[in-house]
Amino acid sequence: MPSTQFIGHTALYVENPQALADFYCQAFCLDIAFSAMDGHYIELKLPTHEGTPVSTTRLGIASKHLLQEWVGQPEYITTAAPSPTTVISLCVTGIQAVYDQALTLGATAIAPPDAKPWGHTLAFIADPSGQWVELFEKTP
Repeated sequence: MPSTQFIGHTALYVENPQALADFYCQAFCLDIAFSAMDGHYIELKLPTHEGTPVSTTRLGIASKHLLQEWVGQPEYITTAAPSPTTVISLCVTGIQAVYDQALTLGATAIAPPDAKPWGHTLAFIADPSGQWVELFEKTP
């Protein structure tokens, strides 16, 4: 049965990911969990407390260019809907079924499930209020 496993992260899509990551690290004492794709994607995490992570939820910061690449439809972002600055990311099982169920319940399709080379399948929808949601499933 398809299900949501956990909230993966919230992602902010900006022009300069590194500058914003530096701000969050300095202003809120966050640590960089990892940086990838030549700095176009950075994940921040809370520091550990006495050797234990305070939370496993992460803050992703990515370039708007990367979002256009992932969605695969830059014309959609630039003409049919404003480019989002925040996307909710949900780790799911049975991504196609979850995607289809969301559409049935009133979501708008942005990009159907698509396997990515780093081992995730991604899909994007807009919820009924217009907020973007990334669905991802780890590829076995």
